[in-house]
Amino acid sequence: MKKIIWTDDFSVGVNSIDEHHKKIIELINTLINLKNESVESQKIYNVLQEMMLYAQKHLDYEESMLEEHCYPNLMQHASVHVKYIKRVSELSFAIMAQDNQAPEKLLLFLQDWWVHHILYDDMQYRSFCEQKEVS
Repeated sequence: MKKIIWTDDFSVGVNSIDEHHKKIIELINTLINLKNESVESQKIYNVLQEMMLYAQKHLDYEESMLEEHCYPNLMQHASVHVKYIKRVSELSFAIMAQDNQAPEKLLLFLQDWWVHHILYDDMQYRSFCEQKEVS
């Protein structure tokens, strides 16, 4: 599994959001480095826990920022976040049940979801934030 490399293509033009995204990518890359650890690994548990907490903080922040600036598609964007949280929870419970395939499924999901979310979903608000001069 290849690591995600941050490029300017990932920038949504809002510094705080870009910094959050960089941190999330860093955490996913850390999980990629740990892919050969066992499902009971404390290292994996610690990174997953940090990832879940940080992602929730980021999604809350992003929604608050968009709400503050009256982003017209906020409800649609937030619904994507809800689906993300639901799927991560399902896969996390599978890991706790020691499903040996769950860590890889979760890692693939995180990698695919975040790349798609940043490059597609979050890019939907880029021009809006530029017009509102959100930086």
